[in-house]
Amino acid sequence: MTNHHRAASVLKWAVWEMDRRYRLLHANHARNIVDFNKKVEEKRPLKGPRETLATQAGIQRSCRSTANTAAASSRISC
Repeated sequence: MTNHHRAASVLKWAVWEMDRRYRLLHANHARNIVDFNKKVEEKRPLKGPRETLATQAGIQRSCRSTANTAAASSRISC
């Protein structure tokens, strides 16, 4: 990436996304992504802002579709 303005906006987005996921894990008392995924698979009710939960549910669906072809560790990168 050669455009420094674009690089700055991408980094800001990455920080925002990490913060959103941290808040989601914290609200659901999950210590890591594996604990959170177990709660999702067990269909436990999740806590957090609705838009956060809808986005996370979309992420979980995309992770499940790729989990069939990739190693389980790839779910962490989602």
